[in-house]
Amino acid sequence: MPLVEDVISQLGKSTWFTALDLQSGFWQIRMAHEDLGHSGEQRLLAEIYRRYFWHCRTEDVKSVVRSCQQCQLVKSEGSI
Repeated sequence: MPLVEDVISQLGKSTWFTALDLQSGFWQIRMAHEDLGHSGEQRLLAEIYRRYFWHCRTEDVKSVVRSCQQCQLVKSEGSI
């Protein structure tokens, strides 16, 4: 979780804030998912929890992994 001082300095002189600003973390899942090489739900979830905070992170991560064809292939190959 970032420090408050860091967040305030990143905001600079911004004057508009929306709910979308708070939900943009969802898109970080897909980027982290690709960076980690489809390494599974638990590893992705741990990385997201380490870097970001928003409500429903667990559900969002599970949704991304379930919708990823490559992850489903890797999962099915690992169970053979």
